[in-house]
Amino acid sequence: MEGGRPFDARVLRAYGPQANEAPSMASRQTSLVIRQPSVFLSASAEGRTFEDSSRDNSKPRKQRSSDRSERVLCLLVVVLGMLIGFLIFITWYIGEGIHNVRDLTRPFVSEAVNHTLSILTRVDEGVLAGSEMAASARGVTDVALPALSHALNQSAQIVDRLERLANNPVLHIQLGNNGMMGR
Repeated sequence: MEGGRPFDARVLRAYGPQANEAPSMASRQTSLVIRQPSVFLSASAEGRTFEDSSRDNSKPRKQRSSDRSERVLCLLVVVLGMLIGFLIFITWYIGEGIHNVRDLTRPFVSEAVNHTLSILTRVDEGVLAGSEMAASARGVTDVALPALSHALNQSAQIVDRLERLANNPVLHIQLGNNGMMGR
């Protein structure tokens, strides 16, 4: 923007945050003229020289930008320090809360653990006793089945002898039943 060329604010508005506004708003804007810093003539004994009034030994523009960057850097350091402090505080606070909850629940948890261990011990003892009982029952069955089979065979033989005895005619005469024994 050198040489005093006019600057139209509508161009800036087209790319700015208000770009979505109605075109009638942009047409009302006035154009701005950005000019180069003023140059003036000074008379001296040696002749005419041009001096730029915007040049100053203190250089305020650079000082302003460095002041701004220092402020931004200082603000950034303060915000970062606050963020780190906040994270440390939150970490400590959560850790204390977990520690307090652990202390409060320790008696209940230890009681539940002891109760569970007692139940598991009893279940284990019950399973062992059941296993021993099943082994004993298997042993009894291995011994008892042949004996039961033998007893059943003997009972069948006894019944067969009794039937033969009941059919004996001599026994009928002695009892006095004339063949009416089967009733």
